[in-house]
Amino acid sequence: MGVGNTTVVSLGKKPKGGQGVRIKWRYALMIGFLLWGSYEYMFVQRPLQAQEQAVNTSLVTRLQEAKQQAGQLSNQIANLHSTTYIAQLAQQKYNLIMPGEVLFASGNSGSSSLRP
Repeated sequence: MGVGNTTVVSLGKKPKGGQGVRIKWRYALMIGFLLWGSYEYMFVQRPLQAQEQAVNTSLVTRLQEAKQQAGQLSNQIANLHSTTYIAQLAQQKYNLIMPGEVLFASGNSGSSSLRP
């Protein structure tokens, strides 16, 4: 029986070289995804969020202005249904008078087209 014919029997353990390289690829892939996600958030998503927030603020401001204008228009509609308000408008804008009233006009109140 010869001394040179010995064989080594493995007990199921694989050499570390192949397994270590596989784990390093997993870490590299994971780090790559983390870097890509960070880039995507910082330079794509965050500016879009800031832009959406600016648009949202602008729309909220416009909505508040529209609500205020709607309230003013509602008050004006209610006033236009009042005869006293209509009479007051007619006196102010068209120089109309109620029966029994006397209209006094000063020299400065005339329009520029009537002056010589």
